[in-house]
Amino acid sequence: MDGVREQITAWLEVQPALSAVAILERLREADPVRFRLEHKRTVQRFVKLRRAVMARDVLLGTLPSRSLPEPQVQPA
Repeated sequence: MDGVREQITAWLEVQPALSAVAILERLREADPVRFRLEHKRTVQRFVKLRRAVMARDVLLGTLPSRSLPEPQVQPA
């Protein structure tokens, strides 16, 4: 996930309902050697954590969490 967290976050800000599978497809189109189907669960975990942060921002009326540390996802 190193190097693509910001890109995934940007995609989710534009399309909040974008699925983790669709995100993985985009990543695979950009770099099929680096991103494989085995990364599906890792992307799903990151998207889940990112959506939780985004939901918290909406509920609490805070500024977008770009200034907060990114959710850390450990590879499977």
